[in-house]
Amino acid sequence: MHRDMQFDGPGMRERSMTHPFMERNEFPGFRRNNSSSFNYSYTDKDGISNRMNISISETEDDQFKKITGAGAIADQLDVIDFTIFPNFSSAKLSLAFNLASRGTTKVRILDSGLKVIFSDETANFSGNYVKQIPLLKNGLYYLSVSQNGKWFIRELIKD
Repeated sequence: MHRDMQFDGPGMRERSMTHPFMERNEFPGFRRNNSSSFNYSYTDKDGISNRMNISISETEDDQFKKITGAGAIADQLDVIDFTIFPNFSSAKLSLAFNLASRGTTKVRILDSGLKVIFSDETANFSGNYVKQIPLLKNGLYYLSVSQNGKWFIRELIKD
């Protein structure tokens, strides 16, 4: 999918020109390496507006170790085109990414207490992964994708 992006201001705020309802920028006080935040707005046919903010960042080393169960930081899994966005009409959250490698792939979403709230496992997986999951309540979550001993873990904050 092609999308034109517009950058403005000192904070390098990025705004999608093909999706005017989605705005990407940093939340105040939320500044980590490799982090993004997305603000979604939706108005239904009855004129009722909904808003959602999702922040995504790399996980701190101590949380990474707790989630993987490893004593050291595990190898990073190369996840391509990681995308997460809400579908307000179905009350679902779309999760999509691409993996070039092949192997048993485990996808989990954990709450702030590291309790698994979504889990999916696919044998011999490579390519595009797309799932609709129930819309999360506001809070802190961790997304983990593991394959062949490598991990991709991101912290999600939804409000």
